[in-house]
Amino acid sequence: MKMLKFFIRRRKIISINIILLIIFFSTPSLILWAYSKILNISAKDEFKRANYPSFSNPLVAKRIREEQDLIKYKYSPFTAWQPKTIQGKYVNIDGKYLTRKSYNDALGGSTWFFGGSTVFGLDSEDNHTIPSKFAKLTNLNVKNFGVVDWNSRQSLNHLMSIIGDGNIPKQIVFYDGVNDVLHGCKEFADTIPTHSRTKYIGDSISEEWDIIYFLKNNYSQITQTLIKPYVLLANKLMPEVRKKASYKNKKYGNCLNKISRHEEIASQLINNWYLSYLIAKSKGVKFLGILQPTTFSSSSPIGYLMEKDRHIVHSYEFKNVYMAIRKKIREVCIQDNDFCTSIKDGSEWLNVDFPVFTDFVHISQKGNSIIAERINEELN
Repeated sequence: MKMLKFFIRRRKIISINIILLIIFFSTPSLILWAYSKILNISAKDEFKRANYPSFSNPLVAKRIREEQDLIKYKYSPFTAWQPKTIQGKYVNIDGKYLTRKSYNDALGGSTWFFGGSTVFGLDSEDNHTIPSKFAKLTNLNVKNFGVVDWNSRQSLNHLMSIIGDGNIPKQIVFYDGVNDVLHGCKEFADTIPTHSRTKYIGDSISEEWDIIYFLKNNYSQITQTLIKPYVLLANKLMPEVRKKASYKNKKYGNCLNKISRHEEIASQLINNWYLSYLIAKSKGVKFLGILQPTTFSSSSPIGYLMEKDRHIVHSYEFKNVYMAIRKKIREVCIQDNDFCTSIKDGSEWLNVDFPVFTDFVHISQKGNSIIAERINEELN
């Protein structure tokens, strides 16, 4: 009772001290945020990035990224999101299916490409994406259905919608792996399949919304913002701790030492390819599913990449989930020879002695040319 009276009498002093403590703790975070905005640190990083040796023209590389940063997205049934129309010098998106413009661009009777940002052509202009490089190489018509951050399930859903509209391609190419791994390994991924906006969309349609709900569902982001200055300081003072911690990224904790999750992601990817293969077969067209390469599976030099573009935190899940995917491919080849010839492990297709990567997965025009050549070889 005496203790309660003590706190009641001094509640004003205690409240003031709590407020001062919060201000003291959060001030460095606010200063860091303002500092990064004023100096436009991200823009400086993009300027450095444009000077990577994998880019043939730094100025064009910078302009392409600036245009791609202007792309807005909207909700799309069964795929969650799609880009909105944009018209630029290097990046153009339009048409019924809101696709990236390509060389020899056509819908009916063409080669359809599905995938995430690498197929879409992040860091590439319209006429130098993988589909465009393939079109120039073969003189065939193409359609680029790649969308930034899509995984194989979203591409499968989109394929069904396009086929359902009565369109028939000449052949279908799926170029996947990276987003299937990233999405499946995230901490919020309770079930497979999933995608990167699962939590965001779930929170948006939830009927429950109050300050407690907001804090409960955003505590991780709030905490990261508050402690960022102290983490940066610790990284400077103790780089060896930083190196060890980089391999324990809780954001992707669903794949940490979980063989069952590795196998679940691998099975989902192969099943999505198999369903796409069956759709293609029912229409009398070729299908090719490709496990895409990353810096973790390639020998192309990457010493020039900034640390933030290397994504070392992903090395564990990619090495282990890709191993599970390769195992599934081998199992498929024992059971179904026809489907086996329609899927390829392309994870080492960029084993070259010159730079092609612009980060841990995206590639330059030279890289796109190599992939297009390999796709053409496999289809023939």
